[in-house]
Amino acid sequence: ANNLGAMQEYATTPVFSQFGGYNAATINLTLSSPDPNITIYYTTNGDEPDNSSTTYSAPINIATTTVIKAIAYSSTTNIPSSFIDFHTFFINDTHTIPILSVSGNELSDLLAGPWPPTAANFEPKGTIEWFDANGNLIDKGTGEYNKHGNDSWWYDQRGFDYIMRDQFGYNYALKDKLFMTKDRDKFQRIIVKAAANDNFSFEDGAHIRDSYCHHLSQLADLRMDERSTSACIVYRHGECWGVYDIREKVDDHDFTDYYYDQNKNNM
Repeated sequence: ANNLGAMQEYATTPVFSQFGGYNAATINLTLSSPDPNITIYYTTNGDEPDNSSTTYSAPINIATTTVIKAIAYSSTTNIPSSFIDFHTFFINDTHTIPILSVSGNELSDLLAGPWPPTAANFEPKGTIEWFDANGNLIDKGTGEYNKHGNDSWWYDQRGFDYIMRDQFGYNYALKDKLFMTKDRDKFQRIIVKAAANDNFSFEDGAHIRDSYCHHLSQLADLRMDERSTSACIVYRHGECWGVYDIREKVDDHDFTDYYYDQNKNNM
């Protein structure tokens, strides 16, 4: 009898009545599960839910752009809590370029709080959702954020790196052809920044100077080590955080493996 108390399969992940994306009016979101022995908990502020979060008991009225995250807990003690599902619902928010929705418990400390934070190695865990220009979800996952930039860190629009962590069990890469100049369609790491030093106000900064030079080099087939670029709108916890550039991260073994056949053991 050495299997007493052994953990069983995870509880069933909550089922959303609709996926995130553009909505022209207020919606009522229903969360459900085929398992009668579970309780669903959810958050509306981008934080990771647990059994101390709001208990789901009735449809959620969503009147403004909101990130909903939900988790299920079973009444059976040896069934672990479910995986988390999450969706960003845009209410009367539309754009003409893709959208990156980011959220996580300590993400506000990274993107808007004082620096440095009290934690030594501050890499908050969080989620990411990638939508096309029409508000259709393309891919999403869970990973870690960290600081990107130096002088530009004084901007309200701070830059950050995102690393999709397959160890978390959700996704191993952001899967889409992010850049019009490249066929690459899987990215474990990306840079997200708002023009960095090019955006300095005392220089009459140009938001696109650096990205333009890299992009022009690719169009001219100069075959340099460029950082591919694409513009997007970033939402932080459902709040519009402005125009950002998504860039390839060149000091990453996925980059060298794809372009130069040099994996992490041969860099």
